[in-house]
This record gives sequence, structure tokens and C-alpha cells, in this order.
Amino acid sequence: MTQLTPTSSNDDGVGGIAWTPDGRLVYPSTPSGQADLWLSNADGTNSKRLTFGGVAVMPEASPDGRTIYFGSERSGACHLWRMDLDGSNAAQVTRGSGERGASLIPDGKWLPSGTPVRLGDLENAVVPIVSPDGQWFSLSYSDKRFEPPEGVGIMRLDGTGFKPLHIPSTWDRRWSANSKALYFVKSTQRLQHLEASYRWRSAGAHHQLHLR
Repeated sequence: MTQLTPTSSNDDGVGGIAWTPDGRLVYPSTPSGQADLWLSNADGTNSKRLTFGGVAVMPEASPDGRTIYFGSERSGACHLWRMDLDGSNAAQVTRGSGERGASLIPDGKWLPSGTPVRLGDLENAVVPIVSPDGQWFSLSYSDKRFEPPEGVGIMRLDGTGFKPLHIPSTWDRRWSANSKALYFVKSTQRLQHLEASYRWRSAGAHHQLHLR
């Protein structure tokens, strides 16, 4: 395990991280007192600030590596925005009722949180993250019909097959490259760290893998 950003109070990566196709890292950091997006090499070097004010979280890189999608409050409410990889040409993408992030699927389209095309019938579902194979997406949910009634679950891309994973609700999660595991950040005594992954079989059974 290698630490990528300096130990500080900047909450690096809290609010989502994204990899660009050429292997660089996009992540929120708060040296200015609020979350802005930064770009760095995979080893954390050559960091560059991309956004300036308005809070920016939940970054997602386009498949061609030219565009970053992210959630921002710079227009007064949280909506989806896009910008070039160097931080230029920022433009608002959605004007709904509080979109926080987008997840790109393999064909390059995006699935935003708060989209008017409803997938499934959960009481509340936010922050979708699509698996690399394009078959599933993870989401944070709350719905009294399920046990637990809130947390992280997975759903097929057509809105069927919802499964709760018994993971505490978090925005900070990413799929493994083979789409068989979901990695997430767990908060313990105000510390953020990578805790574990969950794997599941076709029948929906799963077991926890502790990372040492």
C-alpha cells in the first residue's frame, strides 16, 4: 500500500476519485477551505488544481480522457458540470433538483444522479457508479422494504435486480477492473481509510475481504 497524497487536513479524495484513461488521478481536496478538484500523476506527483470555488465533488473522466464530469454548487444548487481535463471551459450540464455526480458507461453515455429516467423503484437512490463491464451499477439507497433499510446496493443497468450489500452508505466507492468486487472507504473515528471489498456470486451470495 502506498500513500499518494501528503498527510494533511485536506480530506484528499473524500467526495470521490476518478482515474483518467492515461492513468492520472482526479480527486477533491480542501486546502482552500472547500472542496475543489485536483489532477495528479498516479503516484500523487505533479498535482494541479482544476476548479476554483463553488465546491466540486464526484469527478468522472470521459472514456477519451478529454472531459471531466463533476457535481458542483457554483450555480447556487448542486448540478452536474463538465470541463476540459485542464480545468478550462466549465459548463453546466443538468438543471434538475440536486444532481451530485455522474457515472459513465462503456459506450460513453452518462448516468447522472437525479436523472429524469427512473431506474428501479427505490424510495431514494443516489450516486450511481457503473461497473466496468457495463452490467451493474452501485448506488447509495434508503428504502424501508429492504434490510438494511439504507446503505450501498447494486442494480442492473436496466433498473432490475437490486441487491443490498450490507455496506454503510458512502459516496467513496469504486469497482474492481473485473467488475467482481466493490471497494469502499469506511470512516472510523473521523479517519477515512480503504476498508474492504465485497464479492458476490451469480446467486447473489457474497463475502467480505479484509484488506491488510
